[in-house]
Parts: sequence; C-alpha cells; structure tokens
Amino acid sequence: MTVYAGLKVDKHYVKVNEPVTVSAIVYCHGSGSFSGKAYLVVTDVETEESWKIEDSERDFTVPCSQSWSFYETWSETWELTFDEIGHYRVSLYINDEQEDFTDIYVLPEELPQLSVDLSADKDTAVEFEDVTLKLTIKGTPYTNVNYVFYVNGERYYAFGTKLDENGEGSATCTIRVTEDSLGKSIDELVEEGIEAYAVVTNDYTGEEVTSDKVQINVKRAIDLFVGVDKTEVYAGESVTVKCNAKLNYNGYFDGKIQVVVDGEIVTEDRLTLMPVYAPEETYEWSVGISEEGTHTIKVCIDGKLVFTYTITRCSEDIIIKAETAQPYPSIVDAYMEYDGNKLYAGNSVEIREGTELKAVVTVKNEGFDGKVFIWIYDYETDEIVKSKEVYMEAGEEETYELTFVPEVGEHRYSIMVGLELGTYTDSVGG
Repeated sequence: MTVYAGLKVDKHYVKVNEPVTVSAIVYCHGSGSFSGKAYLVVTDVETEESWKIEDSERDFTVPCSQSWSFYETWSETWELTFDEIGHYRVSLYINDEQEDFTDIYVLPEELPQLSVDLSADKDTAVEFEDVTLKLTIKGTPYTNVNYVFYVNGERYYAFGTKLDENGEGSATCTIRVTEDSLGKSIDELVEEGIEAYAVVTNDYTGEEVTSDKVQINVKRAIDLFVGVDKTEVYAGESVTVKCNAKLNYNGYFDGKIQVVVDGEIVTEDRLTLMPVYAPEETYEWSVGISEEGTHTIKVCIDGKLVFTYTITRCSEDIIIKAETAQPYPSIVDAYMEYDGNKLYAGNSVEIREGTELKAVVTVKNEGFDGKVFIWIYDYETDEIVKSKEVYMEAGEEETYELTFVPEVGEHRYSIMVGLELGTYTDSVGG
C-alpha cells in the first residue's frame, strides 16, 4: 500500500497569541487499512529548537482504496498559539516519521511601518559603466515585499524578497549607462543625468512606499573640446581648428579622429587613448574655407573602447561665415596739382577757364587682390567728374593721377577710393 499525508494551516501569518488552525489528512492506496499515531512537532527555524505539541497525539485507522477517484480519509485539526515573535515550522509526524510540514510566521501585535532608503554606489557615472542602486527595506518581520526600480521615469527592474526576523531586507539593481539600456542619447543623459527611485509594496500589510529620488550625473566616455580661432573669414582663408580629446572611461580606446566641413571629411588622424599613460590628446588643424557663405565645422571620432563598445560621435557644429575676399583701398596721400603748385584739403584757388587740374593720390590695398575705383567727386554739382579703375594686389601701395578741366563756376572737390564707383571706403577733401 501507499500512504499519503498532508498538513496545512488556515493562515501563515499570525500575531502573538493569535490562534492558528492546523489541519492534517491521511489516506492510502491499496488493499486493507492503515493504522498509525499522528502528532505535531514545532521547530523554531531561527534557533533550530524543536518540541512536541502536548496533547497532539491521535490514534487513527483509515481504510485503503484501490480507486484513484474515490478514497476514504482520516483528518484532524489542532489549534495552536505562539507567545513569541518568530518563524516556526509545524511538522506532521506519523508513527514517528515526518510526513509533511508548513511554516507559520508570528508577528508583533503592533506592526512596524514600512520604510525604504535608496542609494547609488556613485554620484557620477561614465558612459558604459555600471551604476548599482541599493534599496534598504524595513517593515514587518517575515513578510514578503515586492519592489520596482524606476529609472528616468520608466520601469527598469522588479522582483521580491522576504524580510528577515528583524524586519529588514535589501535589494540591488544594476544600471548599464548606455543609450540602449536607458533609451536616451548620450547627449540627453549628460544634460539630464539619471534619476532613479523605487516603489515597495508589502504583500501582508498592503503598504506601499516610494523612496526618495536619487540623481546620478553622467559623463561621456570621451569628451571632445573643440574650438576655432575665428568664425568670420573671407573665402580663401583658413580656420585653425583645435581639439582636445579626453578619456573619462577606465579603458583603452583606439580609433580615428576627423575634421568634417559641411559633411565632408577634410582631414583624418589616428586617436589612441589609455588611462594614466595617455588619457588625452590635443590636435590642431588648418582648414581652408574656399567658398563664401555659411559653413559648419565639427570634429568626429570613430573607434572601439576596450575592443567592445563602438563610439561614433561628433562635436557640436561650429558655424563659420565666409565673405567674398575683396580689396580694401585706403588713401595714404592725396592732393590737387595746379600750375606746379600742390593744393591739399582745405586749400582754395582761382583758376582760368580751360585750365587743367591734376589729382594725385597714393592708395594702399589693405584687403585682398581685386578691382579698385578712384574718382573725383564735386560736392557742388553732385557729380563724379573723373574716375579710374585699377587692379591692386593685396598689400600693394601705388600712386595714381587723374587729370580734368573744370567747368566755369565754383567747385568743391573730394578725391575718393572704393570697391564700387560712388561708394567710397576712404576720401580726402570736400
């Protein structure tokens, strides 16, 4: 024959001196009947001390059945109370053999409130590192609690634990600081950081507590500090780009560093960084801007960190405005010449009709190569009476002459230079 025995309680959690009902059942499969002696034994799980419950012995006989669908049973119930807080195991013995057991948790009459504390193992985490959150829980001894970790507002990890005899428990959660793990770009993580909190629920008391929030700053594995010597240039000039690449991660990086202008790679070098020995590198490049207009410059890196993590990212765009390269004429010296005499600004003279005047002007081009205009303007008639177009190289200084015959009347002349006739960059007289 085969004998089956089972034990159960009406509740697993009771307070001190609160009754708990323990029920046993015995049945057998086969022919004949089975007789025995049943009793209960209690074990303090913490101390491993055991004792037999007085007056728990019961003699019984149960008929056996050869049918699996119908059988007769023997059953019995006991009422137990416990006068001390603890974790107890109640066992059913039949003929001095343990057949089954169940656990009872005895709680204090005044249940402590559920409280939680959340902390992180670091205030600042570097990209690709791990951050460990530790949750400390205090509440009702022996009860089960469920906890959920939230990271940046999203459910990140959930599990449960049982509080010990002191009503204490703990849990940890490991966060990998990556874009995939946290669902945000590294730029967003650096700007916003990581915000974490936990929600804990006690199954027995129904309490729910939310921890304080923990803020963790985030740093890139590699920082790029990029600058230029100027943001406004003339087409054809060069911009000096400087970059400092700094390693924050405790691991080796090998890859390439590139200067990108308007989406095109214009120069590329190798970038190798390692902790202690070479945690940062500085680069300087001269980048030509050939066309006028608005241009973008950025520095990008592409490589492997500790041969595992791929880093492909760029600095923010730097805007460069390029103007057309033009000359810039200025007057070094200027005067009018009449009958061998020099007339400077502020001088006046009377001349005969039909007399020729000569304007002599020394011009310096302080800009780029290009076309320059020189002219004589009459303020009285609001007219240009003589002009000349010349080509000057950058830095060139040259003297030019303009000869004309004034009309009869009063005149007030000015010698002017500029890029366009009528729009001057410098003048003398008037």
